[in-house]
Amino acid sequence: FNRGDAAGAARAYVAAADASVLDDIDVLQGLTDAYIADGKPGEAVAQLLKAKKTSTERRRSAEESAAAAGLFEGVDGTVLLTGADLTQLDLLLGKAYAAWNKPGDALVLFEGLIKERPKDWRGYLAKGGLLRDLGKSSDAEKAFFLAKAAARASGDSTAEAVVDRVMAAR
Repeated sequence: FNRGDAAGAARAYVAAADASVLDDIDVLQGLTDAYIADGKPGEAVAQLLKAKKTSTERRRSAEESAAAAGLFEGVDGTVLLTGADLTQLDLLLGKAYAAWNKPGDALVLFEGLIKERPKDWRGYLAKGGLLRDLGKSSDAEKAFFLAKAAARASGDSTAEAVVDRVMAAR
């Protein structure tokens, strides 16, 4: 495909995603961006929903197999290779929904992330960005404040810097 050919890029990313044993978040990010650039965010949503389903199934299967063997993720260095992080997938899915002019679906998704993982700053930040884009500045400010608090509580200075950068991009 040629540089600037979003449709060709999307096809290449779909081929890469299909060839991947585990869902690669970088491939899914590129796929999402290519479909959005090509004006087909609905295609991105379909691919991301497919990846979310397979990652969820993989995680469940890996956890069951590991438990049967007496292994548990995070204990004694055990790591389960299950594919893309579901939070990252949901964040990409929300981005695709918003680009598809379905901000309500994106908002529901981000609020679900916040409910499931209230200590994770990324859901608050995504919600704040979406609300800001929708012109709901006071609600966006609340979400940004909560993102900043969660990032600070995590002790991750990089997370705080990301929140600060997004907040400053008003």
